[in-house]
Amino acid sequence: MKLYVSGASATIGGHGVVNANAPASSFGYYGLPTNTSFDFKSNAAFTGTVYAPQADVHLGGGGSDPYDFAGSFVVNSVQMNGHIHFHYDEALNKLNPSTYVACSWNEVDPN
Repeated sequence: MKLYVSGASATIGGHGVVNANAPASSFGYYGLPTNTSFDFKSNAAFTGTVYAPQADVHLGGGGSDPYDFAGSFVVNSVQMNGHIHFHYDEALNKLNPSTYVACSWNEVDPN
């Protein structure tokens, strides 16, 4: 499934995306240039890709799954709170051999 979002902001919450047993390549969120904010508030896992280069992304909550987010991001910025477990799905490299690399991040001690 490919979801194209032109609204300024979008929120997925609860069990908004259920793709747990499928590869990350089977769900794609595409934020168009007008999409500047994406919030993921859930206690369920998200498996997919997010391509929204103008969007500031906020991941909140986190459930009991080993990975709360499995896939990849191409976004303006990411803020995570709660106990989010992020897993980059390396199988995505086979689909698009050009690799994006994080250019910077600030890691905060949870204690």
